[in-house]
Amino acid sequence: MDIISILLNSKADVNIPDEKGESPIFVSCYTGREDVAMLLLESKADLNIQNKESQSPLELAALLYQGPLVELFLNHGAEVTFDMSAL
Repeated sequence: MDIISILLNSKADVNIPDEKGESPIFVSCYTGREDVAMLLLESKADLNIQNKESQSPLELAALLYQGPLVELFLNHGAEVTFDMSAL
């Protein structure tokens, strides 16, 4: 967590994607780290960005059964752009 805080305090761009088209907010979905997701959201992470699979962080969190992250993302304005009943 200290490294993340250092990077964010250095004004690192939290929306730069990796080779899969996933920004750091996606990593919080894989790990279930609400604390990291909150730090990223406070640093203006884009919740409506999509990876190369056309998934948003909200959709990925739902697919991975990360309920607390789904709730967090919805409370922070994530758009529902997929059919949640298909999950």
